[in-house]
Amino acid sequence: MDIPMGSTAEKVADLWKITRDDMENMAFWSHKKPMQPPKPANSKKEIIPIEGLKDDGTPFTVDTDQWIV
Repeated sequence: MDIPMGSTAEKVADLWKITRDDMENMAFWSHKKPMQPPKPANSKKEIIPIEGLKDDGTPFTVDTDQWIV
């Protein structure tokens, strides 16, 4: 919980024997795939709806991808 993200990534990579190339490839594709047009038939299978609150306290359900961060 108190370990910085970079140190955590190195620790997990060492523990599971993940190479730097594999990590960079995963990072590349995890950012590239969301930029493709959505496939509505598949998106409902990939997203678990969760309840959230807007800034004003109004409840809402998140059940679709909204944006690329």
